[in-house]
Amino acid sequence: LALVCAGFAANAQSIGRLNLQQGTVSVSSAGEDRWSAARPGRELGAGDRIWTDRNARAEVYIGPAALRLDGGTYVEFTGIDEDTIRINAGRGNLQLSVRDMASGQRISIDTPNLSAVIGTPGEYRIAVDEADTTTTWAAVASGHLTLRGQNGISQLLTGRQQTTVSGRNLTTVRTTRSQNGSFDTWVAERGRYDDPVRYAQPAVAVPPAALIARQQQTEYEQARRPARGMAQQRAAQAAQPHQLE
Repeated sequence: LALVCAGFAANAQSIGRLNLQQGTVSVSSAGEDRWSAARPGRELGAGDRIWTDRNARAEVYIGPAALRLDGGTYVEFTGIDEDTIRINAGRGNLQLSVRDMASGQRISIDTPNLSAVIGTPGEYRIAVDEADTTTTWAAVASGHLTLRGQNGISQLLTGRQQTTVSGRNLTTVRTTRSQNGSFDTWVAERGRYDDPVRYAQPAVAVPPAALIARQQQTEYEQARRPARGMAQQRAAQAAQPHQLE
């Protein structure tokens, strides 16, 4: 973990990595208006945007999480600080599978009318209504999701809960959300391939430099112990009297 975080500290602008795509997926670098074809393995930093065309799919690794995008979805990787990754979801349908998260770390998904804050491992879905982008649907298969609106208004969703809200006051609306069974099937299939080890770069948060230094020192001392043990054994053997054959 120390090596991962140290590597991330050297590239603080890196937030995620495009792992998989199906169909037409486009990316635009921070500060540019030009879009280009996405390629697996591309690093995504603050200000970078990604768009999935209709019937396309994409999977982005973000530290200990996998972000999966349905067709017709637009997201921007807004930024990262010491404890929070911020992603703007302008439209479309996305799913996050968070396998691990240290205490105090957060992933915040901002839609046009709210912020959805993830603070625990779990499975989460967010969808922005295409016809009315001031309406957001949120669902939690497992974990805890906090929806935040204006004036300090908030709403907590836990496992097997969902809601559709309109406006920044988090007004609950009774609408029937159109289902996308093919995306659900694809998400479930990708979930079977989940491996937290593959989410190695970047980390969600950078620990204090002193913590990294202590961890590196510990690893150094552990590496030296076998070598010191062998040297002491050879010295003891050399000090013993030799027997004549």
